[in-house]
Amino acid sequence: HGITNGAQKQEFHVCVQRRALGKFVRKVVPEFWFCYLPKNQLAKCENDMRDYTIQGIAVFVGGLVVIVPLSYLMQHQYYFMWALVWVTRLVISLMLGVWSVWFLLHLGVNHELPSLGLSFMALLLVIVGNTIALLPYEFCKACDCCPMLAVAYLLCLVMCPVMFLNWATYINPFIQVVSYGPVPIGLLGFTTELLKDFVCPHFMERTLGCVLKQKQTGRLQESEQHRWELDAEDTE
Repeated sequence: HGITNGAQKQEFHVCVQRRALGKFVRKVVPEFWFCYLPKNQLAKCENDMRDYTIQGIAVFVGGLVVIVPLSYLMQHQYYFMWALVWVTRLVISLMLGVWSVWFLLHLGVNHELPSLGLSFMALLLVIVGNTIALLPYEFCKACDCCPMLAVAYLLCLVMCPVMFLNWATYINPFIQVVSYGPVPIGLLGFTTELLKDFVCPHFMERTLGCVLKQKQTGRLQESEQHRWELDAEDTE
């Protein structure tokens, strides 16, 4: 049973302890619950959780069916792409904010670093993770090819909360994760993305473009050298 604001809650059985999403924006959890499950109900609980996971996967797969034609229709819509990129960055930043704090806590970093140090490391993970997650999209832009795949990839990332929230509402230790403010960390990571785009617009696209151009130039030089060698052999 649980006690909150001096009122005792009614006793009930639970399969697993799930938290409301609104709890993520609070640094202090004002309630403390003692939940239990009778041993003879464990098998049913596991089956229910398996069915719940399958339902989430089915929703994601159903979303993929919609994503493919939508990607084809919207691949050349500039303003749609611009909005989709920034919505994707916001979604990824918020998800990485929660995941990075949970990951560092499971590594035991909280025993080695103060609270501010762990939050700073989590922010670095958000920034790096955001960059890595968008690399396939930036690669498509740098190559100036496969716009449909780029849109489909971004839409898949936007749909990730369907599966992520299914995990995040059951994470342990929830109270510790919330105490480090994962949502503000995610929003700060998103703000960093805004500053990066303002200070160095299209930096990743230009960098990948230069790398690809150098590789193409190297291949052309190798093919030209090989052709000269063949011509020299024919002359001899």
